[in-house]
Order: sequence, then structure tokens, then C-alpha cells
Amino acid sequence: MRTLVVAGLATIAMASCAQAAEPVKMYPFEKATLTYAVTGAQQGTQTITIKDFGRTTAQHYEATVPSAEGPQQINVSTFTDPQWIYTYDFAAKQGTRVPNEEAAAAASAGSGREFFEQLTLAQGGKRVGMDTFNGTPCTIWDMGGNTGTRLCIDDRMVMQYMRTSTDMMQGSVELQSARIGMADESSFERPQAIYEDVDMSRRREN
Repeated sequence: MRTLVVAGLATIAMASCAQAAEPVKMYPFEKATLTYAVTGAQQGTQTITIKDFGRTTAQHYEATVPSAEGPQQINVSTFTDPQWIYTYDFAAKQGTRVPNEEAAAAASAGSGREFFEQLTLAQGGKRVGMDTFNGTPCTIWDMGGNTGTRLCIDDRMVMQYMRTSTDMMQGSVELQSARIGMADESSFERPQAIYEDVDMSRRREN
């Protein structure tokens, strides 16, 4: 289940196009706070705080997952800047960091939309239609592979929803509010901890 959570967080991070460096602006707005409801196999909330046109983000995921041993709590924050991606697990009280390898790719893209489309297509995703969520038109993207995941992204590059349907997992992450122009600076303050470097080459081999 932890793997599914991490995959879900990575998908949202990719969908929100948080990784970038000058001069690309990943969003047409400088800052925002996006709040999502998580339903299905996991029940909780996802909050994404954006500043510097998406070059820096803070995400907080908090949910409950049923298990044979009783409900399990997930409480994870992810902080992204042009150099690093930091993750802190409040339950385990552990922090890790990895180089933000997608920042260079984002910097070479012409726009946030171009970066998202290039990355999604390269990973086997494809555009499959249109939808309207809470009155906002959005483009549906099938993320490909065996993920069973579809995203709906609006013209501002804001994810309206993510829906996953597989034999192993059913669930949705749906936008509840988009406070454009509002971002609490305290959201970007990482917990005081030692953030261990993750060996990405070993992770790829696995």
C-alpha cells in the first residue's frame, strides 16, 4: 500500500508540473493553494501549495487506509525546488531527498503545458478526451501502462481530478478548492530532520 501512495504522490507531482527552473513558468499564476479530497481505497486530503509560478511546491498528503490490523495512518509531505525533492514521513519520522532530475527537462520546455505533455507522452500516456468538473473544462489524460489512472487537467495546468481503477485499487483525488494568488509561506518550511540521500541508480535497477 505504501508503494501505491508514493506512486499517487508522484503522479500528482507530475500532473501539477512542479519541477522547473528559469525561465519557464509552469503555471500562468505566481502562487496558489490547491486542496483535494481523496476517496476510495484511501480516505483523506491532499494539499498542494505553489509559488514562483510552480518552480517551488509543498504537498501534504494525509489519509487513512484500512487493513487487517486496523486503520493505518499516512501523513507525508513533499517539498520540491529546482534542485531537490524532499520527502518527510511524519509517522516514521524519517526524511529523504533525491535530485530533481526533471528540472533540466522542464527548463528546456517552452511552457508548463509542453513539459507536461512531453513527459506524459514519453511515459506512455495519451490524451483521450474532454470533461467538465465543477464547471471547469479539462483535458483527460490516460497515464498509460497498467496504472489504470486518468487525470483531467484544465487550461491553467491545474489538475481537476485523478481517478484510478485497477483490480488492486479504486480511488479518486478531486479538486475541492483552488485559491489562486494565495500561498502560506509556512507551508514551505520543511520539518527539522536529517534528510538522507536516496541512491537513484539503485532504485532504477530495482
